[in-house]
Amino acid sequence: MYNKRKHFGQHMLTDERVLNYEKEMLQPEGKIILEIGGGTGNLSKRLAEEAKHLIIVEKDRDMTGTLDALLGDKKNVTILEEDALNLSEKDVLFASKQKRIDQIISNVPYSISSPLLFKLRNFNFEKAILCLQKEFVDRMVGLPGTKDWSRLSVMTQLYFKPVYLKKVGKESFSPQPEVDSAIVMLFKKDERTDEKRDKFIEHLFSHKKNTLHAASKAKEMRETYPNLEKTVADMKMEKRRIFTLTIEEIQEIYSKIK
Repeated sequence: MYNKRKHFGQHMLTDERVLNYEKEMLQPEGKIILEIGGGTGNLSKRLAEEAKHLIIVEKDRDMTGTLDALLGDKKNVTILEEDALNLSEKDVLFASKQKRIDQIISNVPYSISSPLLFKLRNFNFEKAILCLQKEFVDRMVGLPGTKDWSRLSVMTQLYFKPVYLKKVGKESFSPQPEVDSAIVMLFKKDERTDEKRDKFIEHLFSHKKNTLHAASKAKEMRETYPNLEKTVADMKMEKRRIFTLTIEEIQEIYSKIK
């Protein structure tokens, strides 16, 4: 079963201290919780003890069978055999017969880290606890002008307030991954999803080390944002390198070219 789970890009968190820490930081008592990827239920059983309702989304049939045997008799637990990336918030609420999601928690399979994070832009929640590859978390909380500042940093900090909690060594997982992980806490910001702006950020950071002037002359940038070159010149920002731009500056540039 663990080998099959590895096929899905998941390494099971088995360290009791880390599992207890995640629960402690989430504070699930009386809350409606969405757990993405329940696995063998190492975390799920802890959450079910205190949650008002626990919704577990797990795509692996073997794992849902294990979860059902462990928690299937609990009235405050709903187990959905689904791919979380294919579910909207509305889908989750309808299937679980709940009215809201208070908190989200996941020991995220490395292979879905980016798509899951971007998916959560469209969910409403108070707080999320995510365990991800450490390098990924470092970029989530990166600062402008540093090597970690990237599209991921901007997208994360546009929609969430991320708080780096702690490193989790690879020995805490089975099977053991090749890299360390880290736990991050996310607080949802009141930021409306803007797909066109988010696409602009993606285009912009494909030229991360270039100046705005050089980026504005790239073929796809000229075709998609024909007034970018003049805009950054008018703003006297043409010599700024992309990876030094703050979120506020990126938003200002976008507001002038859209």
